[in-house]
Amino acid sequence: MRVSCLALATVACGSTPQRAESVPTIPSDSTGLVLCPDKVKAADRLAPELHITEAGDRAFAIGLRSNALQDACSHDGWTSPANRCLRDATNADQLAHCVTQLAPTNAQVLATNLATADRLLRATFATRDRGVAIDCDAIVETYYGDRAWSGKSPQVIGGDRTAMIGRSRDLMLQACRTADWSPQLRSCLVSGGHGECFAAAGFETTGWRSRWVYPPLGVIVPTGVPECDAFETTVEAEPCLVDIGICVIHHNEAIEEAARLTANAADNRGATAQECKLLDEAVRASQAEPSITPR
Repeated sequence: MRVSCLALATVACGSTPQRAESVPTIPSDSTGLVLCPDKVKAADRLAPELHITEAGDRAFAIGLRSNALQDACSHDGWTSPANRCLRDATNADQLAHCVTQLAPTNAQVLATNLATADRLLRATFATRDRGVAIDCDAIVETYYGDRAWSGKSPQVIGGDRTAMIGRSRDLMLQACRTADWSPQLRSCLVSGGHGECFAAAGFETTGWRSRWVYPPLGVIVPTGVPECDAFETTVEAEPCLVDIGICVIHHNEAIEEAARLTANAADNRGATAQECKLLDEAVRASQAEPSITPR
């Protein structure tokens, strides 16, 4: 059985190499807007440090911690100098210097997020290291099982809800069986992880947002009003690789709007159809506009 070397702070597997690392100096001409970094290449060196030698495990840890950092940054709105410093840092001393550029409350949020990410990382490796293969059915049962839907999309009821859940499970099962889901990702998903697992594994995400929400992108809730069904279909066809987060927001809004419109359809079907048609046209117009994603 393989045992991962996941050590925090001063605990390490074997000896910890001595460092002679310099604190970074940000060039005076480093100006301009720098958004929250989507990946911090040395995130495993953020305190408390992780000492992981296996390449796949280290990449997953960096991904999970980068996601935690991006979530904290997006929530609090860090400054461009701090974002630039974190983006460009390559060692523990440099990263420690970057953290000093954060407001104390922001640094505390970052520490909390990192602690949460590290707990999931330990659970992921513990699950993986049991040596039991995790098949796609087990992943779907954990991620989209009945208990997982508690409080999710409550506006969808009855037969529509049953169909929505079934379709969600089918989509994930198909994706798991056809895509190359790593042992780390599989273990993360059955250890309580969600979008952050996909982010750590390198799948298209924006922070914690991934396509595997409740229901996932690609699942359309029928309304009984053709114009409203067309509106949902248009939203699902949105080019999500530009910014999956925007797609997820539109997806959730479309489902909520469809449920609301369906509830009112019997009273005023004509007005409902017209509203959906206008929404559909607005989304189509926005999709036709060029997308600019600042980096």
